[in-house]
Amino acid sequence: MRTRALVALVAASAWLLFPGGAMAVVSADKKPEQADEKTGSKRDDSGGSGDRDSGDGHGGGRSSEPTTTTEAPKPLDRPSPGIDFAFATYRVFATQFEPTVPGSVEVAVPDKCVKFAALKNTATLALLKCPASYSLDRDYRIVVTRDGSPPGIIPVKEAGPWNIDDNWWSGRRGDEARRLYGDLPAGRPEAQVASGGGYNHVDDCKDLGGKPTGTPGGADQFGRCVRNPAGIDLSVAAARALGFRPLENAWVNVTLLWEPTEIILTNAKSGKALDVKDGSRLDAAPVIQHSYVGAANQRWRLRQVAGDVYTVAAAHTGKLLDVRDRSIAEGAHLMQHGATGGTNQQWRLIPLGPPAPPAALNKTSRPFTLVSVGSNKVLDVAGAATTDVAQVVQSTGTGAPNQTWIATIVEPPAPPPLPATPDRTDKASPAPVPASAAPTPAPAAPPSTPSGSSPGGIANPRELPAG
Repeated sequence: MRTRALVALVAASAWLLFPGGAMAVVSADKKPEQADEKTGSKRDDSGGSGDRDSGDGHGGGRSSEPTTTTEAPKPLDRPSPGIDFAFATYRVFATQFEPTVPGSVEVAVPDKCVKFAALKNTATLALLKCPASYSLDRDYRIVVTRDGSPPGIIPVKEAGPWNIDDNWWSGRRGDEARRLYGDLPAGRPEAQVASGGGYNHVDDCKDLGGKPTGTPGGADQFGRCVRNPAGIDLSVAAARALGFRPLENAWVNVTLLWEPTEIILTNAKSGKALDVKDGSRLDAAPVIQHSYVGAANQRWRLRQVAGDVYTVAAAHTGKLLDVRDRSIAEGAHLMQHGATGGTNQQWRLIPLGPPAPPAALNKTSRPFTLVSVGSNKVLDVAGAATTDVAQVVQSTGTGAPNQTWIATIVEPPAPPPLPATPDRTDKASPAPVPASAAPTPAPAAPPSTPSGSSPGGIANPRELPAG
């Protein structure tokens, strides 16, 4: 491990000194094992293996035949209920590669900063000048769900398959913008729109070796021809465990465990939102219910502790939903407080009703009971009140509507419109998604009118972006 860290550090230094070699530096040790998006046949010239090219134009280290094995795929870790709701979920195209360590179960994303944060390589993060948001304590794993197959959790260990500065999942919040391609919405990989030829269009795009091809088309950040819309790259072993055939590429749903969504928690009885009183930034500020006004103190971020247990952090402070004084008493008040690691700051999310199918990316509103790990009591509104500023407490679970909370994902800010230029046509349009792969969005029921509740609360819940 010490040797690999030293190699990574030297590589990062080379990247800074010789930007043109960034492709080989970030992941030169990967062997692409890709198939054409439409035909499934193997390619030698692009295959979506952008940043792994050795510079010889043929995909460095590419084996002549796909890796085959009779060994049964190892089972993947499975996500807990509700995890797809707590973190950003999108639909993207997945390709395959052969990793450095044969048989390694891993995934690549087109962001070098995620790679080195996941590897906990602080020296390289500093050399690459990665933003402070790439902290080592984030969970750099992805839940990948292929249609008709159970989901699996796969760690990020590489960068690719095309760009290395396209943090395409970012842009949902003001504190983490896209480093490149800010005119694209969160959840839309640059390769997905460039593969159609219109986005980042160049008159003479390059092959993997950096040589001009003489043909126009959509390009990656290195000016190379983008041949497929890949947003992630699965190792051969990971793809096999998810039910992929050798060299098969496909559209998948991905949930990024380092990218929490911001949600509104609306009480099912009152239609009012969970709120830190007066937008206070202080420890011990009371948590109440209040009509939703769009304020940051009414938005929350979930972070998984283990299984179905999460912390619930106020978006405006990062402080956690906390049972005052670690009380296990009936009616104990809720407040916000800095993290202490106590079980009074941990909540078990119990989804109500049947689980949402993995492909239902439009399920932006979902009812939950929140159970305190420390007391085994549930999040409740004192006296089942329906008025603003009513205190939120913990109580013994009864299944009453005032103990049910509707979680709704907050709409991310829209990107600026694309400028119209003579040589730029339909650059915002994504590559077409096969009808068999793309779920048809269905209207989501507003969280303000759940069964048995009164009107009010949040209007116009959003649909998650489908690639």
